[in-house]
Amino acid sequence: MLDPKSLDLDELCTALEDHSPERTWWIHTTDGRIQPEDPAEEGWLKIGSVGSHEGYRDMAEFVAGVHHRRAAELLDRAIAGRGAFRRFKDTLFEFPELREQWFRYRDARSRRRALRWLADAGLIDRGVAAEWVARYPDP
Repeated sequence: MLDPKSLDLDELCTALEDHSPERTWWIHTTDGRIQPEDPAEEGWLKIGSVGSHEGYRDMAEFVAGVHHRRAAELLDRAIAGRGAFRRFKDTLFEFPELREQWFRYRDARSRRRALRWLADAGLIDRGVAAEWVARYPDP
């Protein structure tokens, strides 16, 4: 089993959220190294991308918690239909304080997903994963 302290969770988050068809990410099952190239040796596990539905759900749940009425209305409209991710990011530029909150919120969600992925893949103990997940509550 891997020790979460020795892992680069941010890099794993990047790998899990990478939807580009030309790149495949891998994690070494013994030491936790992560790389974006197909490894030549054994001991590597392919990191599958989480679907965009996870990112969309994060946006929708974030918007549901926004107390600034005008911002909430604009963000809610932004996430409707095709191009939601771009419109959401563009709309956040109008509200710098919410933009910072969004990044903290998204990062916490991404890290929790990464820890759950590690546990599901059998790379870390589920109990350890649960302890680490608790370290990243929604801000």
